[in-house]
Amino acid sequence: MNEIKWVEPRPLRHTADTIPFPLGALPPVLRDMVQAISVTTSTDVGMAGTAMLSAVGYCFTGLYRLAGKADHTEPPVLYSIIIAQPSERKSPVMHFIKAPFDTFESNYNKEHREEMYKAQQDVKALEARVKAMEKEDEPDTSAIAKLRVQADNIRNTTPIRIAVDDITPELLVHSIVSYSVSIQ
Repeated sequence: MNEIKWVEPRPLRHTADTIPFPLGALPPVLRDMVQAISVTTSTDVGMAGTAMLSAVGYCFTGLYRLAGKADHTEPPVLYSIIIAQPSERKSPVMHFIKAPFDTFESNYNKEHREEMYKAQQDVKALEARVKAMEKEDEPDTSAIAKLRVQADNIRNTTPIRIAVDDITPELLVHSIVSYSVSIQ
């Protein structure tokens, strides 16, 4: 079997002078949060700043679309990756970045729980009616179709999930499917 061998990473620059994270470009509230996270976790502001830019970018995905060409648009998503050695405090930084999203998600799901349960029951009732109609000798296909459309049009019945971490590929697929259903 062919064994893959990694070579030592090559620096993108040949000098030790790195460009500092442009903290001053952030709005004051984000700048303050990034600085506080950096101080609290004893990490470089670039780690929190990079994660913050991706997190805040997510907030605009439902509001704006970018048109690269006339027939193709995408949400303004900023993908980033933080690479550091083990135990370099990536997880604590991400905990602080995710905290507002986790709080919103929890509060939203609690506030809409009754609505979600009602919608789930409405869908079940419509599905039961469809099954009963399908068992008839001459099912009314038009009425069945209308009931199915009615069930499809009921607002999403699953709790929202905004951020995930430490996830298996199988659960990631499920999370993406749940997310795409919840934003429609």
